[in-house]
Amino acid sequence: MRTFKVLRRACVATCLAMSLLASMASVASAAPTVSLCVPRGEYQAAITSGRYGCPRHYVPVTLGAAGTEGKQGPKGENGATGPTGPTGPEGATGAQGVTGATGTTGPTGPTGATGPTNVGAEPPIEAPTGPTGPAGPTGATGAQGATGPTGAQGITGATGATGPSVGDNCCSAPVTGPTGPTGATGPTGPSGAQGVTGATGPEGGP
Repeated sequence: MRTFKVLRRACVATCLAMSLLASMASVASAAPTVSLCVPRGEYQAAITSGRYGCPRHYVPVTLGAAGTEGKQGPKGENGATGPTGPTGPEGATGAQGVTGATGTTGPTGPTGATGPTNVGAEPPIEAPTGPTGPAGPTGATGAQGATGPTGAQGITGATGATGPSVGDNCCSAPVTGPTGPTGATGPTGPSGAQGVTGATGPEGGP
């Protein structure tokens, strides 16, 4: 009797798993995976995972989840080289490309050094400049001009009037009147002619 119950539970769990897989395949977009709780012991039924996960002694299993990628297999041997295919037809000539723009003119190079002048010719001989000659003597002083004539004598002042006699003494001396004014000075005579300038001294030699 106990064996029958265990078998019935296993059948129910199997049917439940198959139905869950079928429903997962039919509604893959809605529920891509299904979580089950599988018991650890033998001949025990599997149950679905609840709100708080699987109960004690049950292992959570997700059905429909993608497994991890397996390790890469060994590299296969190289196959035999196939025969060379026939040569394809020659392609059409492509259109001529656009002519490139003319490049900018490069900068002008530096001016070369000036070559020597009169190569092989004798240099001109330049005579040395002579010393400066001595200064010429100072010219003689010109003769003094003649003295102008003496001005005319001034007019003699008028004689003063005779003073009156002092007292009735006939022998008393008469009083002399004031001296008349001095006559004006005559004009100065003209200046004499300027003396001749002395000759310039000779120029110094080389």
